[in-house]
Amino acid sequence: MNKIIIISTLYILIISCVKLNPEPIVNGNNINLESKSLIICNEGGFQNGNASISLYSKEDNTVTNNLYHSINQSNIGDVLQSIAHINHEIYLVVNNSQKIIVIDDETFEYKTEINDFISPRNIILINSNQAYVTDLYANKIYIVNINTKSITNEIRVSGWCEEMILHNGKVYVANRTNNQLYIINTSSNMIIDSIPTADNPSDIDIDNNNKIWILSKGSVSNNTNPAISILDPIMDSIIYVETLNNLNGSPSNLSMNSDKSFAYFIQGDIIKTKTNYPLSFETIYENTGQQFYGLGIDPYNQEIYVSDAIDYIQNGTIYRLDSLGNEIDVFNAGIIPNKFLFH
Repeated sequence: MNKIIIISTLYILIISCVKLNPEPIVNGNNINLESKSLIICNEGGFQNGNASISLYSKEDNTVTNNLYHSINQSNIGDVLQSIAHINHEIYLVVNNSQKIIVIDDETFEYKTEINDFISPRNIILINSNQAYVTDLYANKIYIVNINTKSITNEIRVSGWCEEMILHNGKVYVANRTNNQLYIINTSSNMIIDSIPTADNPSDIDIDNNNKIWILSKGSVSNNTNPAISILDPIMDSIIYVETLNNLNGSPSNLSMNSDKSFAYFIQGDIIKTKTNYPLSFETIYENTGQQFYGLGIDPYNQEIYVSDAIDYIQNGTIYRLDSLGNEIDVFNAGIIPNKFLFH
């Protein structure tokens, strides 16, 4: 499923820091679930049912693959689209299995799952009781009660909705089908506005000036270039647009560092810019034949993690870089690694 889109990356509000105990967690599988580590979301091959998660130790540079299966003696399912940390639980959004698996954020043991989706993409917490879930085909955003782990309501939309971000009681949603940014009032669960964007908006983040960034991939059929649009959430209007070239393909994986002063994305190479506009782009890590697929910025030390899907069949590779793009480590993960969750 994810071959039709290079999913954004890492920093989205649905992905947050997992707070583990300072001592390693004891479990029956002798897996050291230490605190200074990184969870890697491995999408797996479409219709192969081989999604997985990997655990990487940032202290000793070791990786444990197939972590979920090792602990739970079962498979995650088909296409692990995204991952989120909500209220001491980890939510695994399994796109082509039409479900969200909920696991303990310390032991990684299975707790329950939420079913009855069509093709879920991303989940975001909107208040102490509710979360929104976007979907590829459902023409709706699901409202989920995170206490009962059940779908309680829906917000009707038109077409494919992707990433979301919560800001000041409103959720901003990228609608790829209609080239719009939906704005939802979280008190009423109603769409209160829709803002036209450049073609194919997919990734959303918020900078250090509380301005919302929308990364659009552009359209081959419409002969339009990709772009970064910046929205003022006070006026809910686009105040700046930076058109990108399409020589290196569509951009993806918009991510920001912890203080939101720098933005990163994949467009062939790994690109970096200050969040002050006019924007100025620099290549900090050059593509030398890889299939860059996922991108994450460690909020604790600003290190950069980039995944290489290689051929989308074999296990992928992760490049760990410092904030300037220098390699620190290179290691293998699972099949099609795409998202990162930092402890």
